[in-house]
Amino acid sequence: MNKVDIASEVAFVARTFYRPDAVDATAMLARIEAHLIARSTSPSIFGRKAINDPCFVFDLRKGRRVTRRTASRIDAYLAKEA
Repeated sequence: MNKVDIASEVAFVARTFYRPDAVDATAMLARIEAHLIARSTSPSIFGRKAINDPCFVFDLRKGRRVTRRTASRIDAYLAKEA
């Protein structure tokens, strides 16, 4: 397998695992960033407490999309901590 074959295989896998219930999290990320600043919390601690994923905020900053269920869990956590 050469590099072109590997790249096309990776692209195929990315298209295959697209989730139709995923939402863009740009607005959510802005609210999370404001929360991090207001509470002086690290992104990894926030992710661990909110959804048990310490890489969550870092992944959002890289463009991760989230499902509606995860978005509702984040909304609930932010409402509880407000």
